[in-house]
Amino acid sequence: MVSGFWGARLFHVFYEQWPFYNEYPSEIFKFWKGGFVYFGGFFSAGFFAFIYLLFKKQNFLNWANFMTPLLSASYSLGRVGCFFEGCCYGRFCSLPWAIDGRHPTQLYMVFSEFFILGFLLFIEKQKKILHGILFFMWIFLHSIFRFVFELFREDDRGNFFLGLSISQWISLGLIIGLIFMAIFYILKKQYTLKNKI
Repeated sequence: MVSGFWGARLFHVFYEQWPFYNEYPSEIFKFWKGGFVYFGGFFSAGFFAFIYLLFKKQNFLNWANFMTPLLSASYSLGRVGCFFEGCCYGRFCSLPWAIDGRHPTQLYMVFSEFFILGFLLFIEKQKKILHGILFFMWIFLHSIFRFVFELFREDDRGNFFLGLSISQWISLGLIIGLIFMAIFYILKKQYTLKNKI
């Protein structure tokens, strides 16, 4: 929790608002004013959890599977907080469900995450699931929805590259990485079966 908290905070500081914090460094510690980036917290917490479990000689993927529904639920609740705070707002639109004339992108992410959570809980009840499959499924589905809904956001989140936000680039990298992992796993399994025959 601590590493995730500071990872989310520092990602915001160094990527989104570095000119401001460089001029007023004491503001870095005033986290109650807001300023967190989800992916910063996710990668930071994941890294330190992996190191900790390695030290404890426990399987990271087993714990990742166990924690995944909680991660999904906590993310959706976090976006509810974004909605009430008024951050992470969307572009202007005239759709019937617009709120203050904008896409309610926070609620888009809440509802999509509830869908993902329901799907994960269904998969979790299956008798045989691979180590880490819930974790990888969540990352894949979450990244797809995140990439799409980022298209409707308009809040300032730092520099862009090729018209995509940093969150979209991270999401795209995760999606491609998981596709390659799945292909590698399938090919490896086929190779193993072929050798057994």
